[in-house]
Amino acid sequence: MSEKQIDILVAKTEEEAHSYMLDAIMFFSGSKSTRIRTTAFSTLSSLSLFSSRCRSVMSQIQRDINLRGAATSKTYCEFIEGRLNVKKEAFYNETRGKDVETRFSGLYSLLRLALNPSDEEIEAAMDKYIEFIKLPYDPENKDHVRNEGYFIQVFIALKQTKNPEVLKKLL
Repeated sequence: MSEKQIDILVAKTEEEAHSYMLDAIMFFSGSKSTRIRTTAFSTLSSLSLFSSRCRSVMSQIQRDINLRGAATSKTYCEFIEGRLNVKKEAFYNETRGKDVETRFSGLYSLLRLALNPSDEEIEAAMDKYIEFIKLPYDPENKDHVRNEGYFIQVFIALKQTKNPEVLKKLL
C-alpha cells in the first residue's frame, strides 16, 4: 500500500463513527473468567503490535479512545460499561419495532431451535424456512444474504429431527 493510500485510509477512519470494539475488549479484560481475560489481553497485545506497525490500525484505536478527562483506572471499567450500555440501548431503539423478526428470521428461527424446542417452535422454524426459500434470491439485499446463512443452519438442525412429518415437509 502506498503512503498516499495509507493517508486516505487514515483520514477515512478518522471520519467514521466509533466502533466501540476497544471498549468491549477492555471491558472483557476485567472479566472474572480467566479464559475471557486471557483472550482480551491477547487481543490487546496483538492490537498493540499491529498499531505500532500500521498507521491505519493506530488511527482506529485513536478514534475509539475518547476518554473523559477525569478517567482513572478505578473508574475506567464503569466508564466503558456506561459507554457500551449507551451504544447497546441505541441499537435496541434502532431495531425495536422495525419488523425485526422478519429481517432476522433466520437467526430468530435458529435461536428458537437452539434449546429443547417444542413441536410448535419446530413447526414455526420450519414454516419460516420454507417461506424464506420461496423468496427470490437477491445477493444485494444484506438481510437476505444474512438470513441465507442462518437458514442453512436451521435446515441442518431440522434434518436431525426424528419426526417424519417435519422431514416430509422439508422435502
